[in-house]
Amino acid sequence: MPPVELSQFQNALLTWFVEHQRDLPWRKNYPAYGVWISEMMLQQTRVATVLDYYDRWIKALPSILSVAAADEATILKLWEGLGYYARARNIHRAAKQICEQHAGEFPNDYEAIRQLPGIGPYTAGAITSIAFEQDRPVVDGNVIRVLCRLLNLDADPKAGSTQKKLWQVATDWLPKGHARNFNQGLMELGATVCHVQQPSCLLCPIQPHCQAYVHQTTETIPRRTQRKAPIPVTKAVLVLVCENQVLLRRPEQGLMQGLWAFPETLVKEEEPLVELQAEWQRRNRPDFQLQTNWPTLTHAYTTFLATLHPFYCTLTSIHADFPLEAEEQWHPLQRLPRLAMAKAHGRLRQSLLNQN
Repeated sequence: MPPVELSQFQNALLTWFVEHQRDLPWRKNYPAYGVWISEMMLQQTRVATVLDYYDRWIKALPSILSVAAADEATILKLWEGLGYYARARNIHRAAKQICEQHAGEFPNDYEAIRQLPGIGPYTAGAITSIAFEQDRPVVDGNVIRVLCRLLNLDADPKAGSTQKKLWQVATDWLPKGHARNFNQGLMELGATVCHVQQPSCLLCPIQPHCQAYVHQTTETIPRRTQRKAPIPVTKAVLVLVCENQVLLRRPEQGLMQGLWAFPETLVKEEEPLVELQAEWQRRNRPDFQLQTNWPTLTHAYTTFLATLHPFYCTLTSIHADFPLEAEEQWHPLQRLPRLAMAKAHGRLRQSLLNQN
């Protein structure tokens, strides 16, 4: 972009952002802690979804020191329902690292921030530019879309060569001393105007500089890559109640690490209850009494689509020799609301509480 046009583009975007930016809680004085938490929550998640979670988190854990001092159960409960729980665990680990290495103060050095768990080039650039007003570029999904359309760049946005080009463009176009508003302006524009489909080009402040608008290619740029179809899996879920207690398990590894869940087993679609009972018997456990079949649930994960067949069952008593596995534990029903559970199992928890 020629220097004169670049200056016009920068000024148009900066002016638009000042006038049209959304009123978001982490934009009040831009505290480094708040900007960090918001950026972690906003990974793969929309702003509208994040707002309540952010408010609840900041009220419960108002400082990095309070995050570091919290136990994992508290961290996961505050994150419950937001998904991608590795983000929460990374925040917890990073808070401890900040306390150990930076006396509890969020570092303002880009390389030091990059050393924190869960922080890559985008998040480090966002924090340094937004919280500390340093001249660092950002390239996230919204920025990729805006830049590709400005350049009319018909390329795979996930390709390494494309990413390299876009990071260079974001660096070259960054107005010195205005990184905070410029970067947020690009992201805000992508989120509110330059939509994936049917972008609001007539409302766009940088439309005169957009080559995709000139060439009428906004609906095809950036190029959309074919997503892999999720792998279907079917599970039988045992909601087992005895003496006002319910059996839960908390995996120490994997997708639901640290989250409580009802026992489940992979099954075929035809006879999920029969397979569940057979698995139960293989573990030398007392027979349970089926009370009711609850409606089937489906839940999409990153790479697979789970169909859950929940069965509400009871035992007459908890025998002393009941063979609990390492990750299993009986919990009083009244304690259920305080436990962090994965989203699908949280829905089953609500059904159980409604029934009891």
